[in-house]
Amino acid sequence: MATGQEKLKKFIGQKIEEARKAVGLSQNELSKLTRLDQSSISQYEAGNTEPTFSSLMRIACILQIDLDYFRLTDDFIEDMIEEEERVMRQKVLDKISGGKKQARRKKGA
Repeated sequence: MATGQEKLKKFIGQKIEEARKAVGLSQNELSKLTRLDQSSISQYEAGNTEPTFSSLMRIACILQIDLDYFRLTDDFIEDMIEEEERVMRQKVLDKISGGKKQARRKKGA
C-alpha cells in the first residue's frame, strides 16, 4: 500500500503532466524552458520524485499556472488521513499480537 508521501508525489506528478499536456508541450520542451533535466520532469510526472519548491515554481511559471493548482483536494487529504490511521491501527494490533505471542512463549518455557 502506498504511503502518504508516495501518494503526494503521484498527485503532484499527475498535475504537472496534465498542465504540460494542456499547453501542448513535450517533456523535453518543458525541460528546456525550465532549465530542468528532462529526466527530472519524467521522474516528477511518474511520481517517483517530488520536485523542490524552486523546481515547482519554474514549472508553474512556464505553464502559466498558479501554485494553487497543486493544492490538495479535501478528498485526497481525507483519504491520506484514513490510510495513515489504518496503518497505525495495524501497527498497534501487530504489536499487541506480537506481545501475546512472546508471553505465551515465556509461559511455555
